Amino acid sequence: ERGHAAYAHNCLDCHGSNLDNGEFGGPPLKGLSFSRHWDAANVAALFGFMKAKMPPDRPGQLNDETYADLIAYILDENGYKPGDKELPPDVNAQQAMSLKK
Repeated sequence: ERGHAAYAHNCLDCHGSNLDNGEFGGPPLKGLSFSRHWDAANVAALFGFMKAKMPPDRPGQLNDETYADLIAYILDENGYKPGDKELPPDVNAQQAMSLKK
């Protein structure tokens, strides 16, 4: 829920309400395009990319918990099975979390 709210506030304009239909041409964050790009990576790589590049007008300005919430939302929208705990904002813990389905 927090990830969805953070997405609506920070990402919706570029990536769209469906994560793949943004008004300002952000790349799709779900579906085949997303999985092709991130399938071989881990959560830490996605977290690092998002923190370094997003949002484009203020990269790195969100706190680590918000970036983790956004990733949890994006993964949920891509059909990843949720874990029994919240996605940690700790990069070391994220290293062991594969994005391969």
